[in-house]
Amino acid sequence: LALIRLTPPATQRLAGQTGATAERLAAERLIAELRRAVRPLRDRGRPCAIVVTADRLAVAERLRAAGITVPVLAEHELAGQPGLESFALVGGGPGSDLPQSRAA
Repeated sequence: LALIRLTPPATQRLAGQTGATAERLAAERLIAELRRAVRPLRDRGRPCAIVVTADRLAVAERLRAAGITVPVLAEHELAGQPGLESFALVGGGPGSDLPQSRAA
């Protein structure tokens, strides 16, 4: 199973309410990054999941609403599971208030 991990700030951004324009735009950028991370895995027929540190249900609901139908798992649900591969980290980087994606 290939894992796409969200940083804690990215998780909070997607789980939160998006009233302010800046917050909404930042969340849309994260959703676009997640789509880019998921696409090559799906194209190759590889199963994947998005992993969050908290707010799993809120993030899953937000992603489903955006058309991303990949399972969302909490970090603690993966403890001791064999066959997991970290494929990408989404949520931060230089010059941004959120980290950039990094593929493994």
